[in-house]
Amino acid sequence: MKYSIQLREGWIGFYDCRNGRYGVTANAPERIRCSYPLAWHIAQTLRERGIAARIQPAAGIEHAAWAYNALK
Repeated sequence: MKYSIQLREGWIGFYDCRNGRYGVTANAPERIRCSYPLAWHIAQTLRERGIAARIQPAAGIEHAAWAYNALK
């Protein structure tokens, strides 16, 4: 299973582990999807910098969007 990191502004679109740079995207398909240990590391690094970050399973989000669109 793949995981994504969600912030208040949107999703993490890229993250550079060497210097801690990251980009935020509001477009869900552009968010990064990675293993849980990597997502945990990125989220923990952001939390240490005072940024609220949540780990979200990518498959669950995509399924919820599919179900929502199917009911429209």
